[in-house]
Amino acid sequence: MSVFLAFSLHASVDMTRVNAELFIHQPLTDLAVITENNAALKEQWVRSLFDRDILNHEGTKAFSPTAQFSTYYADFQNRFRLIDLNHDGTPELVFEGFVSKDDEKEHVEIFLSVNNELTRIYDEIGHILAYKIHPNTKEVLLYHHQYPCCLNASHNLNRLRLVEGKMQAVKRYFLGREAGDMKGVFFPKKSNFPTKLRVTKKKVELRWSGSVIAKNAWIRRVPSNVIAPYKKGSLYKVLAEENGWLFVRMQTAPEIGENKVVNPSNLQETAVYGWLEKRKL
Repeated sequence: MSVFLAFSLHASVDMTRVNAELFIHQPLTDLAVITENNAALKEQWVRSLFDRDILNHEGTKAFSPTAQFSTYYADFQNRFRLIDLNHDGTPELVFEGFVSKDDEKEHVEIFLSVNNELTRIYDEIGHILAYKIHPNTKEVLLYHHQYPCCLNASHNLNRLRLVEGKMQAVKRYFLGREAGDMKGVFFPKKSNFPTKLRVTKKKVELRWSGSVIAKNAWIRRVPSNVIAPYKKGSLYKVLAEENGWLFVRMQTAPEIGENKVVNPSNLQETAVYGWLEKRKL
């Protein structure tokens, strides 16, 4: 077991892996399928980043001015891969993993080649949960999962697309912890993905689990498992139904107001997964 994996098992992160099939329609998860097998180009590009002092990884010049590329690459080469995200014939360089043995969270970095020089266009914490191939353009769409640490429960699931040299994100969000201080079952056993959007006929409350919890729902945080209220006329998709509750993806933004679970102002352009009580719709 590598020092990076050993440390990650003891880090203060929470729920770093979820079932992609609960959130994404027909996700693909084997990145090896879309990885280009060009060891010489990958090493050349990583070396150029190393020599230009672009990388902030253990074993690079950011950690020691006497760092040697051969030593760094021996440890990190498997965390880099070549993927042609925009299907233009030139791959992008994608890094995924821990940047040091002291890091609690993985990182995703994407580098674009412009005039034979690499530029970092994306750098965020988390990992690549899945991908899809656009049926018309054959572009690769990456699903980037940003998981929480410490006492947080916020998960961001962003669909990334490379457009005109920049990564565009379709943002989604859900709550969940493995630590045991949040009550309820967060996700259904299985999801379906209809195309039909539904509309709320009244104001509703979106919850992180399929039941009404009014006491100690999140210990030392909030008594109730309500994520946020949504106004009448909000759009949503039903992904599953269990025990009188609907697991949904809310497409309309939540109402802005006092909230100790989420900051609604940060979710105005973000779809949110959660549960609605069917009989109250």
